[in-house]
Amino acid sequence: MTSPFDAELMADMEARVMEGLSIAPTTPNDEMAPNPPEKEVDNERETLQKALYGSDFPGADPEMAKDMAAWASWVQGQWESRREAVAMHLHLVERNRLFRAGQQWISANGLGPWREPARPRDTARVVYNMVDKALAHRLQIITAQRPGFQVTPVTQDPDDKRKAQAQQLAAEYQYDQQQMDKLRREAVFWAQTDGVSFWHEFWDPERGPWADRMGEMGERKPLGDIGCQVLRVEQVRVSPNATTSVPPNWVCIREVIPKAAAAFR
Repeated sequence: MTSPFDAELMADMEARVMEGLSIAPTTPNDEMAPNPPEKEVDNERETLQKALYGSDFPGADPEMAKDMAAWASWVQGQWESRREAVAMHLHLVERNRLFRAGQQWISANGLGPWREPARPRDTARVVYNMVDKALAHRLQIITAQRPGFQVTPVTQDPDDKRKAQAQQLAAEYQYDQQQMDKLRREAVFWAQTDGVSFWHEFWDPERGPWADRMGEMGERKPLGDIGCQVLRVEQVRVSPNATTSVPPNWVCIREVIPKAAAAFR
């Protein structure tokens, strides 16, 4: 019963002897052959960028890094590459939005549009929408609680205490300046309905106090300030590596803007 095993063991021992390895290993290095030396790769940074972001990533090629058309093509390609991955979720999102709006006698064929099936003659379909009432109640509870800010100084040194107080005032100022109560309500609304929503933090050059030194020839222009907006699930695509605990390698945002604004940009 053990002859096949013994034969395999003997063949393995013969192969180890032919390769110059020990037949009685005492350390892991004797057990396993060392890995072959890795080949040196030219332009290692560019190779890693292409591995993470795709072979057509313009940032990996110095000649294409300033080509806006190449960047637009790459972003469009990344967006299209995630279309199939989010198709089912977007299909369910459409259903959830209709349910919250009160259209609950609906069905769909595959990933087709949601429609209300034909009802028998002389019948009525009554909908008592409990979904929106339950979600609205929960939304009110969540957004009624304003988060508190407390910055603790590193030490009891008077300078550290003043810095902590200044940081706390700055956090409270930004919360009010960004109108975070409205943003929280909007973000929670879409998270309840769609299952997920996003906050997009960005630098807005059109906000902030005005100053003479920002313009030319003494022209007054805003200094700029942090901006925030709520994004829905159909406006965002993330890289395949993203999970609840792993941040994505890249994020694409699509926003519909007027043609005049697009031409200005």
